[in-house]
Amino acid sequence: MVGAGLAGAVAPPLRAEGPPAPQYMCIVNGVDDFTRDFPPPAPADSRMACSGSIHYTLLRTPAEITAEMNAVLDGAEATGYPVFVNLDDWNFPRGEWAGDPEIVEWTAWDGTLATHRDIEWRADNPQNPPPNFESPQYRAAVGPVFDAAFRALATRLARWTTEGRAHLFAGVAVGWESGYYTEFDGTAPFRTGFAALTARGLTDATIAAAAAGRGVSYWEELDARMYGVVHDYVAWLCERAVRAGLPREKVTTHFTGVPDDWQPPDPARRDGRLVPFSLAGNAFARPGHTATPEWIDLERLAREAPLRDTPDWAAPEWEGTAMKGSRASMLRYLSRIHGFGAQVSCNWGGWWGAPLNPYEIHDTPGMEGMQAWLAGETQPGIGVAVGQSTVAGPLDYSDTFTEGVKGRVADGRFPVTGAALEVENDYGNPPRSWSGAKWSLRKDGDLFWTATSPDPQGSWSGSRSGVTETGGAVDFGIEYGLRDDFVLQADAVQSDGRVTLTTAAVRDTTEDAAGLSVFFRPAGRTIEVGLYNRTIGERDTGFRPALAAASWHNYAVRFDLARGLVTVYSDGMRLGTLDLATFAGGAFAGLVASNGAVSVGVRHVLGDRAWTDNVAVGAPCPEPPPPGDGLRVAREGTDLVLDWRREQGPAFAWRVYELAGSSFSNRTLLIDTLDRRGRLAGAAVPAGGSRYFKVAARNDCGDESP
Repeated sequence: MVGAGLAGAVAPPLRAEGPPAPQYMCIVNGVDDFTRDFPPPAPADSRMACSGSIHYTLLRTPAEITAEMNAVLDGAEATGYPVFVNLDDWNFPRGEWAGDPEIVEWTAWDGTLATHRDIEWRADNPQNPPPNFESPQYRAAVGPVFDAAFRALATRLARWTTEGRAHLFAGVAVGWESGYYTEFDGTAPFRTGFAALTARGLTDATIAAAAAGRGVSYWEELDARMYGVVHDYVAWLCERAVRAGLPREKVTTHFTGVPDDWQPPDPARRDGRLVPFSLAGNAFARPGHTATPEWIDLERLAREAPLRDTPDWAAPEWEGTAMKGSRASMLRYLSRIHGFGAQVSCNWGGWWGAPLNPYEIHDTPGMEGMQAWLAGETQPGIGVAVGQSTVAGPLDYSDTFTEGVKGRVADGRFPVTGAALEVENDYGNPPRSWSGAKWSLRKDGDLFWTATSPDPQGSWSGSRSGVTETGGAVDFGIEYGLRDDFVLQADAVQSDGRVTLTTAAVRDTTEDAAGLSVFFRPAGRTIEVGLYNRTIGERDTGFRPALAAASWHNYAVRFDLARGLVTVYSDGMRLGTLDLATFAGGAFAGLVASNGAVSVGVRHVLGDRAWTDNVAVGAPCPEPPPPGDGLRVAREGTDLVLDWRREQGPAFAWRVYELAGSSFSNRTLLIDTLDRRGRLAGAAVPAGGSRYFKVAARNDCGDESP
């Protein structure tokens, strides 16, 4: 892909415009407060602090909203901080609409008007009733207001683009947890949506018949129809933004975002603001979701949001209550959310905060995590889902410890017995079972954590659906014996002691004479990765992966017993290869290690809980797939900056080639990196000329995608 006067190719070559997009960490209404804590970004920065602004669009005239837009844009120009604009699309509707049945929502099919609405987080502040999104009168009233806002933003962005300051506009969120209102008074549901559905030609009988036809409840059918109303209303607004001149990648929806397969215990009581992930995207905007970790399945959001036909997504709202007490947890959260494709994240709830404000972040350890992320630090703290590894595959055995598989119930009951101990996937190999009385099964969000083994806050790779949990230390494994060159891989929470991967003649132990174990210890230990055998002892490998304690990580070891080689990985990164013939002065040279069994273990110093997930063993290095997003290329002075998108799958390394010759058959390697961005210094392009590039994924064995 290309910038002006540049050309790029995947196969066939593609042409596109624009510089690589930065990632924005925004704070709502915070620019006056955090300027002393976060420096204004430079145009070429890949991570930027920015200000978020909120605008109650339904209360404004076109002239008023234009003035508000120009004010925040002027502020961005004056301070050098980018701005992310939040246009509320349904809170605080105009009071004069309250008695109009053509505009106000109904609480029954007979046209009973909603008289008010109590906002959950402002119970002391009842609001005017919600509007009917399908009403032509309502749309005629609000359309010009949104148009005025979009025109002001588009006009300024066009000028900033010509001036080289396009980075000052982080984007616009169209909506504020868009949905429809459901409230409960005692046991009776107080619902709205009947006006919108009536405007669509639907009736009580229509809903009942459709529900019976699909085999769902009446309320599930009503919800499904109202989800369509909300989606189409937001898409209508987003289309106006694009028609006003804003590029799609700068327009974001804002939904609360629950998984599509989530169902409340009683469908009649489902909150209409909890809109499924699948509705967040549309043809005129990238998807956006509230992403506060205590309240949402972030793992699934990160996996599914990029499937909405956009290369990235946005988190237009998140709150830092759970992360503000720790630099590491805040850094880990920002690393996760942006590493999985969020181009914008916007913190709500204040910065300095009102008295006793639980969301206040200023001068907390969490602020240090924000500063660290902006400075370029990354702390992944994530796992690798089975089938998504760049270092293991095809697999021989694997287990995701998912609730429901093999009849498993992730409720912490101990011991686990029967079929629930059977290894989930054997890929046609002899079936295996885990030993009993080794662990219970739980899910992220319901772990039994303690002060010495705190909540690891999710792996983003299946911990929401089930993990193993042990009170104390554990070693567990299975009989293997299939390959003499294989990879053992697992997710685990790094303890204050060690995480262990072992090959041996027997399972569930590191103390076998024919065993070979790799010990992973937390950052700061004299030995962070050690190689161990019972009769030889432990030797320092010299690898220092800086593994954060109390955080999920992925651990992998390639045991090439045939050649006497051990390759060690953490979080998908190859740390290095040890030759047993020469390592540690040849201490392991005479060891005849066995592949009869493989095991995973966790030991502690002061901690008392062990969590693991996604255990897998198989052949080394799966075939890398071709990247799907190609390249974006831009000029920065005489340099070319190339940017590519990491796939929502294995974290492969990348190679960038320059293509030339007939049918682009000649290629020259320019970049080989684990990053998603590269720079070609002084790579001028002749006037009127073109250069062509290709990006390919590379696995650790050196195999490359087409």
